[in-house]
Amino acid sequence: SWGYDLIDLNQTLIMPQASVNYHFKMKSSKLDVFAGAGVGFSIYNSDWTNETSSGGFFLNGVIGIRYYISRKIAIHARETLVVIGDWGGSYTLLGVTIAL
Repeated sequence: SWGYDLIDLNQTLIMPQASVNYHFKMKSSKLDVFAGAGVGFSIYNSDWTNETSSGGFFLNGVIGIRYYISRKIAIHARETLVVIGDWGGSYTLLGVTIAL
């Protein structure tokens, strides 16, 4: 969700999805390399004049890597590419995984 105070515009984009990943067997137990795909539905809403709400199905591909620093903490990077649907494009996610 985002907005612009100067022109009184608010927009919201929600993209729930289900995804599956294949985790490749690696020699190192600290390294987790994976690839997968996801399918979801985008829900877009805007209060801009003459702009309507929209939504639609999308399909994306994912590649990623996770490196375990300890048994319960890892750093990871994931690249996602939306191949079919609205809001297409590519984005990178960097983060930390914490196992509870």
